[in-house]
Amino acid sequence: PKHIYEVTMREAMIEMGISKMGVAVIPYWIAKPYIEAQKVAPVRVTPKGLHRSLGVALLERDKYPPYYNSLIGFFKENLTTNHL
Repeated sequence: PKHIYEVTMREAMIEMGISKMGVAVIPYWIAKPYIEAQKVAPVRVTPKGLHRSLGVALLERDKYPPYYNSLIGFFKENLTTNHL
């Protein structure tokens, strides 16, 4: 590329990709609505894609609000599946 710019705002990265002004490497689960709307196309950066390990750490207590389990369920569903 002739120029490389670091853009930290995810929405700006996606809009630059939609308008064919740039490319971005972002997690699939963030790009998923735009992929499903056919505004952008997923492309692997390496033959096996880029992977990172994530975890959830909670303080030890008897009860957590229900949204904790919903958030952890969202992570399990969206952060552990190979999408391409």
